[in-house]
Amino acid sequence: MALVPAAQSADQPQTTAPPQVANIKITVSDTGIRFSPKIAQRGSMGRFVLVNVGKKPHTIVLGNERRGTGVQTGFSK
Repeated sequence: MALVPAAQSADQPQTTAPPQVANIKITVSDTGIRFSPKIAQRGSMGRFVLVNVGKKPHTIVLGNERRGTGVQTGFSK
């Protein structure tokens, strides 16, 4: 009796490869916010680059700043 491992199919994801990183530029002005690009490939990680081109200071909040059991944490800058 011999144990033979099952052949892996070609359509299975590579678990050891790092995920793709999408650079997302966020431009904040005194009149609005622009994102570029507006979409990314599913499963990719995002790197956010914040640029304030306005004359006033602006606060960016990602996630939820409250901390506690079952609450997502975030930050503001």
